[in-house]
Amino acid sequence: MFFTQEELKPFFFDTNNDQPYGHSPESRENYALIRSYLLGERPDLSGLHPTYEYYQLLGLAYLLGSPAAPTAHTTRLLDLFFHPDVLPGVTHYLPAVFGHLALQAADVPAVHAWVSLMHRLGLSDTDIFMLLLNQLNRGAEGGDFLATDPPVKQWMQRHLPPAGRVQRSAHSWGDDQWSYPYFVVVEAGRPADALQELFVGLSLASEWTSDLLRHADGHYLPQITAWIRGEHGHLHEVVPRFYTAAELYEWKGEEVAELLLHSARLYLSWYRQRSKAEYHEPYFSGKKLNGYYSTVALSRIFNDAPGEAVKLLEEWFRDGVPVSLAIHTYLKKAHPAEALPFLREGLLGKGQPTHIEHSRGLLEFLQQGYPQADYLDTVWKLAATKSKPLRTLVADMVLKRDPDAEQKAIALLKSKSSEARQTGAIILSAFSSDSARAAVGTLLDAEANDNARDLFLQIAQDGFPPAADTDFLERTIAAARGRGKLDKPVESWLDEATLPPLYDQSGAALPPDTVRFLLYRMRRVKAMEADPEARFVLAQVDKERSGPFAGELLRIFTDKQGKPEYKYLLALAALVGNEAITDKVCTLINEWIDSNRGKMAEYGIGALALQGSDKALRIVEAYSRKFQNKKQNIGAAALQALEDAASALGITVHELGDRVLPDLGFEGVYKEFSVGDAGYRAFIDSNFKLVYYDEDNKKLKALPAAAGPEIKAYFKDVAKEVRDVVKAQSGRMEYFLVVQRRWTPEAWQALFLGNPIMFIYATKLLWGLFDEAGALRQCFLCLDDGSLVDEGQEELELPEGSFVGMVHPLQLEPAALDRWKRQFFDAGIAPVFPQLDRAAHAPADPGRRIVTDYAGRPAEQGAVLGTLERAGWRKGPSGDGGFLDHFSFREPAHGIEAILQVEGVFAGGFGYDYEPKLGRLYFLKDNGPRKGWFRPPADESDERLLLLADVPPIFYSEVIASVERVRTGKAAAATP
Repeated sequence: MFFTQEELKPFFFDTNNDQPYGHSPESRENYALIRSYLLGERPDLSGLHPTYEYYQLLGLAYLLGSPAAPTAHTTRLLDLFFHPDVLPGVTHYLPAVFGHLALQAADVPAVHAWVSLMHRLGLSDTDIFMLLLNQLNRGAEGGDFLATDPPVKQWMQRHLPPAGRVQRSAHSWGDDQWSYPYFVVVEAGRPADALQELFVGLSLASEWTSDLLRHADGHYLPQITAWIRGEHGHLHEVVPRFYTAAELYEWKGEEVAELLLHSARLYLSWYRQRSKAEYHEPYFSGKKLNGYYSTVALSRIFNDAPGEAVKLLEEWFRDGVPVSLAIHTYLKKAHPAEALPFLREGLLGKGQPTHIEHSRGLLEFLQQGYPQADYLDTVWKLAATKSKPLRTLVADMVLKRDPDAEQKAIALLKSKSSEARQTGAIILSAFSSDSARAAVGTLLDAEANDNARDLFLQIAQDGFPPAADTDFLERTIAAARGRGKLDKPVESWLDEATLPPLYDQSGAALPPDTVRFLLYRMRRVKAMEADPEARFVLAQVDKERSGPFAGELLRIFTDKQGKPEYKYLLALAALVGNEAITDKVCTLINEWIDSNRGKMAEYGIGALALQGSDKALRIVEAYSRKFQNKKQNIGAAALQALEDAASALGITVHELGDRVLPDLGFEGVYKEFSVGDAGYRAFIDSNFKLVYYDEDNKKLKALPAAAGPEIKAYFKDVAKEVRDVVKAQSGRMEYFLVVQRRWTPEAWQALFLGNPIMFIYATKLLWGLFDEAGALRQCFLCLDDGSLVDEGQEELELPEGSFVGMVHPLQLEPAALDRWKRQFFDAGIAPVFPQLDRAAHAPADPGRRIVTDYAGRPAEQGAVLGTLERAGWRKGPSGDGGFLDHFSFREPAHGIEAILQVEGVFAGGFGYDYEPKLGRLYFLKDNGPRKGWFRPPADESDERLLLLADVPPIFYSEVIASVERVRTGKAAAATP
């Protein structure tokens, strides 16, 4: 009999779409031929072509019958598998298939037949034994192999490898470790070796140990107990003996408690010798015992002989035996009274672990369970540690816990240990007191350790004069010389004598010592910023004259492959260079971005901000926009650089944004130019396009044809810059409407009436005059001629003491809102973004603190991240897998922050969201940037939450509007 169509269909056709299998036309042709052969439609397999894809036929092997009494089906299939063109493609897989079938064989002849087939594949008896054993180890079906006597077991008993531990055969059939099935075969086939193999198995401390203990209902327990006690085997088997004792305790409980105690003592004695080496201690996980071996062993000794356990630990600390955090954790939890002196020793004792996670854990234990008086002295003794992270931990802890922290820190400044002096400085940096500054100031000039002195400097700089006179600077440089810091160049290859001169404001070259001092101090900075003492030299520098000096520093920096350790050269070049350095740094940034040197690109952006010109800051602002969504670290670095630059100037980042807006070279709102003898003017129209007028005020269709290449190139650049600025400003202006930004009349007129681009925004928006309390007093429009008119088209002046801002529809009575809408319509004013037509939202229950309307609402892929970021929301931290926990939106005028929780939203975008959903929405007082993770409120009782009634109506409405814009996705199917 041959196979039927139905029998073969699953192996040759995809049953989901009834399409034939096969990756290539050639393989499909082969499969069609094979199928015809198996159906009996052709007598042989002539015409087959070799292909690696024959492995896809392996499923047919499970249609084989017993090869001991082969049917026509079996014969045809075996002929197929052993065909010379097919065999190379299946040789690697067939042994495992035949071995699996042998395990299920019903009689001895069938087993021998399968073995013969494996012999045909080149396997020896040892290879076959190992193959069968590894399949048993993996749980392959083969009847109840361990409890019964199936035919394959009989074959394995007669073909056992030589006595001793099983070794890997010539062929690699997978795992080769000793196993419980192997022991069962040895016990039946070579009983004299059973006990030795039992001990081999126990010494492996594997998952088979429990099986060996329970074998034949504990038949070998007397021998196993003797082995645990050390009466058999080797002394180096302490670890598996302890593991076996623990497994036995899991089974027998207190019946074997004395044996576990004996094993625990042996293990801890052995552990003491090993703990100083790299020893990755195993973990025991059971229902009765749980923990690292040392904690399990110690817990047993504490249970049966607590005095002995305490004495053992005392000896360990006395002799400098490292005590792990796991042991301290056990002691703190199970024996808190005894743990305190050991926690102290763990922090201060000789030979104890010094890595930061160990120390952090012990310090947390002290804070969590003991009075401050019991441990503060211990914490202060850590001040001299050489670990910088630990010094920071110590400082943080004493600042929070010790009311005398300031005075104790001042005392540390006199320590002989530079590390202790640094800890003292870290602590004092949290105080702004005169006593702290005075204590540091007396040591500043004498401190030779630069790490300690840099910390002193952070405290002392608050007492520095705003501008250094000559005497102050000379004393500062002389002190550095006295500390030996100016004895040689800061780098062997950076002799300031070979650099171009660095000029001061009078045009004189700065002395060599001053230049060396500047390089020395700038080399100390870790971020892209000016050193506090270097600022006094930098304030004297004439940037225009010092351009060659800056250019040479930048050249040296690039010659050093722009390595991060030399970034101080980049920073200093920016600080002393004129605008010419800006383009060079910009070129480097773009090269770094293209070569995926993202961190260096961030440093370059920071350097542009340090250069500080309007051009440099405009470029930084452009980077912040360009990399808002892609390469977000670069975009974030640009935003931070803008904030730092604004802070240095004593203005807000929004005021800085106003300041760096390009004027395009226009005189106010227009640009005059000449072509030949004719004069022209260029404007930007209401569509943000360049338009040109001649001397007769006649509008031209285009730039005059006779305009020279320089004029054409200039206006081409202007048109591009206008497009770039508008991209940023439209979103920026809408954000200002949402957060209700205000300008003084002078600042508003300078920005909106004096800049050709912002003037167009002025003519497309409804403006209001507000009082100091934020109340709207009057609305006005800006006309195309620059005049300001009220609702009745009467001209008005901006009074002193008032504030100008965009009007939100919620600030208008319905009738007034309708009148202004009509005026906009009649005047043909096309808004750059919705202003008067914005949706209004108010809380349904002002007495609530959490909005739950959106919790569980599904969203489209990418909709949450894209929509909220465009509206000015910021991402919260990402957790496991890079998924976001929440978004936040800040309203600076009232110091309020909105938090929207989310689920399944991927931080990187790219459409990798996983069933994205919105969550709870609530409002908090904005306390500035957070450090670490944000803890969401459990419920409305959280004191951080604001009543919805206390949220400014405009901010509440805009928050709801932005959340409402998130596109809804399909809801996930309900779980039955």
